[in-house]
Amino acid sequence: MKIIGISGSFASGQDTLAQYLRDKYGFIWFSTSDMVRKYSMERHGSIERPMLAETATFLRKTRGGGVLVDLGLEEFELLDNNVGLVLSGIRSMGEMNAILKLKGQMVYADADPELRFERMVMRQRDAESKIAKKEFLRREKAEWHVGDNENDFNKRDIKAYCEKQGMIIHNEADLAAFFHQAEEKLQLTE
Repeated sequence: MKIIGISGSFASGQDTLAQYLRDKYGFIWFSTSDMVRKYSMERHGSIERPMLAETATFLRKTRGGGVLVDLGLEEFELLDNNVGLVLSGIRSMGEMNAILKLKGQMVYADADPELRFERMVMRQRDAESKIAKKEFLRREKAEWHVGDNENDFNKRDIKAYCEKQGMIIHNEADLAAFFHQAEEKLQLTE
């Protein structure tokens, strides 16, 4: 069984890649963002990004830095699947370390900020599609590195780890090129 964690910058294709791995290879896919949205609706009745950040921080502080990986793994174990598990939206070192402890792999999706902003606007997910580019960049910076605790948002160190491992996937061309890079790096090519 293979476990893959996907992190990345905003609107870089994390969920798109996870969906591809599910559809082509049969992985079970859990989005940490979807898990946080569920809990945020229960806590705040909202899925706006500030409420999501608060909810994710609350979950990590009360249940540990790897809580979202643990929740995904619990759900996965209830299913009959011998291919593997893919978790998208990895944002903390606790989540990454939980995946690595399970002998999983991490990849980091990235693209030019201008292109990612255009994608975010086009995907029409809640009110984030209406924010200005300056706000998009401010929100991204707020999640880049909050601190060095395992519970903190820390995409900076996740990206650095993935860079060192040669696991950065660029999503600036077409999806076929993006998927091909991922398959090669994850050693999934047929």
